[in-house]
Amino acid sequence: MAWPDETELPPVESLEPAEDIDFAEFNGELADPFAETDVERLSGNLELSFPSDRALFPVRDEFLDSFKSLSSIEELDSDQDNIALISARAKSDQDLLATLLRVYGYYDGEIVRTIATLPMNNAGPESMGWAPAGARGFAWTPGSSSALVYVEPLDGGDPKTTAEFRDSVKILEAPFSGKPRELMRTASRIDSSGRSYQDHDLFKFTEDGSAALVKEF
Repeated sequence: MAWPDETELPPVESLEPAEDIDFAEFNGELADPFAETDVERLSGNLELSFPSDRALFPVRDEFLDSFKSLSSIEELDSDQDNIALISARAKSDQDLLATLLRVYGYYDGEIVRTIATLPMNNAGPESMGWAPAGARGFAWTPGSSSALVYVEPLDGGDPKTTAEFRDSVKILEAPFSGKPRELMRTASRIDSSGRSYQDHDLFKFTEDGSAALVKEF
């Protein structure tokens, strides 16, 4: 079929610019959705926040009972070995919260997850061999959420401490019910494997996730 080159198109009418458009202005401050909340502490590791006004979430008690019966991290202690375990299971509990919200009719709920509050490294810069005292550098193995690797200092993060090894690389594998397994120890501090100060990844994985590289400082 030939292209209709001879077809005449109607002329396009010019529109006059509108002069009476009023643009909305907002000069106030956006309300903090977490400013007025009630915190339900379920264990030493697990807290849920709800609106203080129970009318905004009237099924709170029933929701809590359902969540507590299914949560996978409520019973864990908060020692250093369990931080990785909590991190792994937190994703499962986040999915559980999203499912329960939909069950109770809240289809657009937003879940904000905080796994742990770790101490800041205020003693010295990482470029000089300092590190936070707790676990750091959490990373899922590529292509799967079945294993979590991380680094833990063996000298408390203090390079002035005499130690045969500075860091330990550990892995926590599915179903995340056991203790982490140590993969290796390094005589020097494990530093970011990136080429810039903005890259804080401690691991560089192969494409299939079967191996990873770490850089000692």
